[in-house]
Amino acid sequence: MESLIITENDSGQRLNKFLEKVFPNLPKSLMYKSIRKKNIKVNRKRCDAKYILLAGDIVDIYVNDKFLLKETNKNKVALFDKDLNIVYEDDNMIIVNKPVGLKSQPDYVGEDNLIDRINGYLIKSGKFDYKSERSFRPSLCNRLDRNTDGLVIAAKNFRTLQEINRLIRERKIVKIYSCIVEGNVCCDHDILIGWWNKDKKNNKVTISSERFGGSKKVITEYFVLERFKDNTKLKIVLHTGRSHQIRAHLASIGHPIVGDIKYGSSIGKTQKLTSCGLIFKSSDSILKYMNNKTITL
Repeated sequence: MESLIITENDSGQRLNKFLEKVFPNLPKSLMYKSIRKKNIKVNRKRCDAKYILLAGDIVDIYVNDKFLLKETNKNKVALFDKDLNIVYEDDNMIIVNKPVGLKSQPDYVGEDNLIDRINGYLIKSGKFDYKSERSFRPSLCNRLDRNTDGLVIAAKNFRTLQEINRLIRERKIVKIYSCIVEGNVCCDHDILIGWWNKDKKNNKVTISSERFGGSKKVITEYFVLERFKDNTKLKIVLHTGRSHQIRAHLASIGHPIVGDIKYGSSIGKTQKLTSCGLIFKSSDSILKYMNNKTITL
């Protein structure tokens, strides 16, 4: 039997998701059965698996102890004690400059990646108590492709993670990129509108000028910063945030990013795309101190 008091970092999530994180040895079928039979209760009352936990809630679990082990190979996190290029940090978030070649998140346990480097730094510096937390780990709020470098935000607590994700959805955080593309872009400024679709099997995006199938609308704005003999340097402002959006959108107008072989570049070995700026627009948020703040490389 276990009795857990929900903390701020545990709150705001569904009961079933919380239990899956805390007790990885607890089979889902047994968890749902235990909820139905009132062997798992919240505040000593019958509950629903989709109940949203609140700070201070008491979760009682009457299940065989062999299913309530909290540490297994499935939920261990590799913590890479490597240097970070920290651009901004406060009690709620950390913004770092991700290098080219490093994945934002791992594909498998033990693989070097940005979020585990951030966790390693926070734990080593005493800014995050890894052992006292049950279901929360500092988490990325935005991600970059492996071969894209630049600014990535990580939240140090669950409330901030929710808030930054909300601000990104509501376009209250504007993402600025710089890139070098092949060819001479004709207009000094343009707003590209297209229809996005991703082939998950091949991890490749197609953008068309006309809507097709289950495609989704994407908007990419660019400004010419500098013109070279055979290339153009652009500033990119994202109005939507889809996977590979910048890379695929520029390739669709005949100007792939230099070094981006997947989307048609024929020159260069390093992808010339950088997330270089974040603008926090004014909003009614718990992060009001970030209003009108700009973070740049």
